[in-house]
Amino acid sequence: GFTSAWKWNYVFDVSDYVTLLKDSVEIEVFYSGYQDGFTASLDFEFIEGTPQRKVKDIVPIYRGSFPYGNPNNSIENYLVPKTFKLPEGSVEARMIVIQTGHGFGGNENCAEFCPKYHYVKINGEEKFKTLVWREDCGLNPLYPQPGTWLYDRANWCPGDMVHPYHYELGDIVNKGDSFTIDLDMEAFTNNGNNSCSYIISGYLVFYENIKPITDAALIDIVAPNKDPRFTRTNPNCFESIFRVENLGRQPLSSIEFSYGVKGGKRSVFTWQGEIKSGETGDCVLWQPDYFAEVGGEIFECEILKVNGFDGDHNNENNYLTSSYQITPHYPSQFIIQLRTNNVPLDNNLKIENNDGNIYLERTYDSPNTLYRDTLNLPSGCFKLYLNDKGKNGLYFWAFQSGGNGNIQIRGMNGQLYRNFNSDFGTSIEHYFTVNYTMQTENVSVLETKFSVYPNPSEEYFILDYSFASDLKFDVKLLNVLGQEVVVPFEIQQEQMKFNISTVSPGMYFLIIQTEQGAVSKKIIVE
Repeated sequence: GFTSAWKWNYVFDVSDYVTLLKDSVEIEVFYSGYQDGFTASLDFEFIEGTPQRKVKDIVPIYRGSFPYGNPNNSIENYLVPKTFKLPEGSVEARMIVIQTGHGFGGNENCAEFCPKYHYVKINGEEKFKTLVWREDCGLNPLYPQPGTWLYDRANWCPGDMVHPYHYELGDIVNKGDSFTIDLDMEAFTNNGNNSCSYIISGYLVFYENIKPITDAALIDIVAPNKDPRFTRTNPNCFESIFRVENLGRQPLSSIEFSYGVKGGKRSVFTWQGEIKSGETGDCVLWQPDYFAEVGGEIFECEILKVNGFDGDHNNENNYLTSSYQITPHYPSQFIIQLRTNNVPLDNNLKIENNDGNIYLERTYDSPNTLYRDTLNLPSGCFKLYLNDKGKNGLYFWAFQSGGNGNIQIRGMNGQLYRNFNSDFGTSIEHYFTVNYTMQTENVSVLETKFSVYPNPSEEYFILDYSFASDLKFDVKLLNVLGQEVVVPFEIQQEQMKFNISTVSPGMYFLIIQTEQGAVSKKIIVE
């Protein structure tokens, strides 16, 4: 369903496999699917610094495609207990399991479409229990696809990378002692599907040193980021999302972040929650100040404190940057137009600003009906969220009885601002600003027609403008929260003089909205 020029990037952390990537190595790309095939290119990114845990060795436990639910050939015939011992010079171990279910039909549609548990036993005792399942395929960043991409599956989604299961054995196995590992599957008897199976790769990684007590690794800036992997939550003016992996032994309960546009003012906020050892979590924080004097559209984030203490065990994984895109901006008044499909009760719509104020929240009850909601919003950053309980959007080719709906944003005169793809899966998240734009790298020709002085100022500032007399524009003064500040002004020839003598000191933004676009000027009140 894509052109021959289409491509997609996947990022894998292969640090645990470092002992296999030495000297001369043959790397094979194997493709199996329902397309004509692909070309693949591979790049290694080497991160400078000392590894948190130096890998001593990695050894396979299981590898293959194994039948599931066959009463005459149980999967446990393949997932047999195996005995290992910490090699000389190693002090800790981790188990990695990469597992996906395949084949459907018969009872329960196993193993592709049935959630089942696997169990990790050490020396015959169950230590870990995991449901082999992905319930977020309808939020796939690679969408829409021509296949059944939005159906939840046994730990995989079409076009998305498979996430390994990691099991830390540091407190379970002891140096010098042998131990037995056994991976078992939930009991199941297959009826009527001969292709029911799991593809499983299991490994043991041995380390020369133990995990540090505290180490928060910043592994991704989810928002703002224009990387296609994060297209579901971008472009974003609403919040900042930072993905952190806990590489330490101690749970992460608080992380202080410093973040913002490179060259601009940094925001400092503390996230609170819990990320357990070996797990990854997303830290959601307040939006930063995007109005940097220096352009470039580069966003940066840094971890300052972990669990209340300055820094952590490794400061080399505490800083990241990303490139980001500007959110669209709309006038105060516009129309949300939604035509329902045959299952309108599946959908609910909400529009809120990042202060948590809700400006529209509604459900739909009539099928094949056009709903039009007129909004009159204040200045600020907003999130449009449309959810589909069936996880199949307003249209899905494999659900023809569901019909075909659509959602659009239109101006008061009917002009189309945004048309969303109806085949969106679980939800739409659309972020936008009203009456101001996020800072851009290039100064537009329109922006050069406005100037503000004196700046900084204590008592007043003047807006000078020079353009064709028939260009209409509106002017608003906003604080850093996007709230309008009303001040008296005088109109002179090609000038507006604003009295700010009663305005609290701080940073403000003068937003000039024209028919050709919006211009933002930063004002400092002393």
